[in-house]
Amino acid sequence: MSTHSATETVHQDHPPQPSHSTETESGQTSALHRIRPLSALDRAALHLGVALIRWGRRPVTRSRRERPALSYEAYEAQRQAEALRDEYRTMSMTQYR
Repeated sequence: MSTHSATETVHQDHPPQPSHSTETESGQTSALHRIRPLSALDRAALHLGVALIRWGRRPVTRSRRERPALSYEAYEAQRQAEALRDEYRTMSMTQYR
């Protein structure tokens, strides 16, 4: 019979973590635990990155009009084109009767 408990806890470090002591045998702080202070350049880069992310996620609004307002001449030309189109359709429908 086994003497080990079935509920034995297994501690796995993925990825493996360095030991919790911050000092080496010689009493110096290891390079893994040395934290350098943030410089003004680091802070500016962080703010720039956040600003770019916010700008990229901005809501895209559609313009209120589908197209810009037409001038009087363009409006008249469009109206004439629609009238000619209607006339052509009418003629083509009655052509084969």
